[in-house]
Amino acid sequence: MHSPEMNKMKLQTPTLLRMRGSQTQFEQQERLIAAQQFEKNDEIKHLLGEINNLEKFKNLYGSMESKPSTSSNPCALEDSTYYADLLQLNLDKLSKEDEGTKADYLCREWRHYSRAKSENMKLTDELKLKYEPEEKIEVPVFKKRREVLP
Repeated sequence: MHSPEMNKMKLQTPTLLRMRGSQTQFEQQERLIAAQQFEKNDEIKHLLGEINNLEKFKNLYGSMESKPSTSSNPCALEDSTYYADLLQLNLDKLSKEDEGTKADYLCREWRHYSRAKSENMKLTDELKLKYEPEEKIEVPVFKKRREVLP
């Protein structure tokens, strides 16, 4: 009477432990995803700020081009082209930085994703090794037949 109950408990215990392990793995994965989302949102806010700055420079540059110089002074014309060129250079520089930042962000996000995925796979393998009994592979043994000679 006592033995079947013990066997039943022995079978239920690893199952419960596996269920508990998968639950903690899921919770850890949720925490990693939440941290990654938080980091992604911060990066998006930063990139949106960069885009707003670029748009301000673009609007400023466009307004400077649309305003004809009212002064007949050639020096003022040179100054406005100098500032326009300076703003265009600044705009180009910020555009390149923005592209570089986006590429860096995507690379970093991919690395975090790959690292989290490999950690999850490693934990899964460890849990399988720990809680699942290894199946013994039985190799069939062929019996030799004796030949009967006539």
